[in-house]
Amino acid sequence: MNLATNDTCIVIPQPEREPTAEHASWLETRSRLRAALAASVAESLRLRDEALAVTGPARHELHLRRRQVGWRTRHILLALACHRGRPYARVEARTHDRLVNSQNIALRLAGVSRVPVMPGPERDAYDAAWRRVSAWLKA
Repeated sequence: MNLATNDTCIVIPQPEREPTAEHASWLETRSRLRAALAASVAESLRLRDEALAVTGPARHELHLRRRQVGWRTRHILLALACHRGRPYARVEARTHDRLVNSQNIALRLAGVSRVPVMPGPERDAYDAAWRRVSAWLKA
């Protein structure tokens, strides 16, 4: 349809849909993972800039810290892929040991910094994330 002529275009307004609690939780987890990813990238860039300014053992120390940030970034990216439902085999096609980093992925997905020992909401969130990551890795 060419709108440059006198053709009429009818737009039917759609009602605003209220997000369900599940969808709101999904969006919150996605935004939390994206914010963690952005913070990790910013930290890596900061460490790179610092490493360019120094030499010797201090530079080596910054290089080791940057590698740790890289692993954390990888875990965040894998948690985001799991959250989005992208198959693990598509994300990392050549990985042979799938369970090596599964605990770190589950921690990132649950939004906790360590495995909770005591029963409670943090432990429930971690257990749910662990089951989800385990199923994701097997698929």
